[in-house]
Amino acid sequence: MSYSKDKVKAPLLTFFSKANDFLAVVEPTLVQEETRHRLMLGIAIALKKNPTAYGDRLPLLCAHLDTRGQPVFIAVMTPPFPILVWFEKSLDDEDLHLLAKEILDAGWDVPGVNGIAECSERFAPILAEQSKRDLLKEMRSRSYELTQVRFPASLPTGHWQWADQSQAESILKLLLGMQTDLQPVVTTNYTLEQARSFIEAKRVSVWVVDGEAVSIAMSNRPQLTSIGISAVYTPPEHRKKGYAGANVAYLSQTLLYQGFERVNLFTDLANPTSNKIYMQIGYCEICDYQQFKLK
Repeated sequence: MSYSKDKVKAPLLTFFSKANDFLAVVEPTLVQEETRHRLMLGIAIALKKNPTAYGDRLPLLCAHLDTRGQPVFIAVMTPPFPILVWFEKSLDDEDLHLLAKEILDAGWDVPGVNGIAECSERFAPILAEQSKRDLLKEMRSRSYELTQVRFPASLPTGHWQWADQSQAESILKLLLGMQTDLQPVVTTNYTLEQARSFIEAKRVSVWVVDGEAVSIAMSNRPQLTSIGISAVYTPPEHRKKGYAGANVAYLSQTLLYQGFERVNLFTDLANPTSNKIYMQIGYCEICDYQQFKLK
């Protein structure tokens, strides 16, 4: 499908102000490969439940539909995070230039691009050219999914549990330590109130040794049949003892017991240790994501 510049008169993109309207259009496409689209789908579902789930700033939700009304280009952005894009391979560079221009002309300040690698790697240079900005390649991550846990043959000292409110300050310390050590592209200013709310929602999983939480993981972004795990972190002084693998294994099994068909997560490909650990407990590779920064 190609669009000649002198023939295109009507806008290509449909912009949505409500997540439920957006999902009504894009969900049938995204759920066909739920783990591949877990980030975009999970964000949209969270916005449907709570329009301010990612802050008070208006999110970008848009799609380009073909003649059958099926989405062939989808974009989601919750500032200050990068824009997430997915599109059919049939869209050529001329199509992508027109779509990028419509996003920019609508007044969106895009800090970067993320998405399934074959999409973000094509769209990011075009958006950089359209906005006359430089492009910096950032984290490459891998999406995994699990349907059956393989517990480690030998579990480490300690035990697994959901975090409780008596551990709130320890959980906050671990979350802030994760921000410092891992230096994510966009940092979160975690507070004690947030830590308490995560614990109350039964989202925080910990491995405990001698009464101390030595590893953390969190359930995140429920999709339709799946749920994600994020914020997996073990402080440097407790690493290489098997705590993270055991924690994620128990959390994954608990989420499966809750009725989810699969559990998914992202890993930083620059960290081969975590990728190995997850595969050992049953996670399978699905696809890579590539993130870019516009500067």
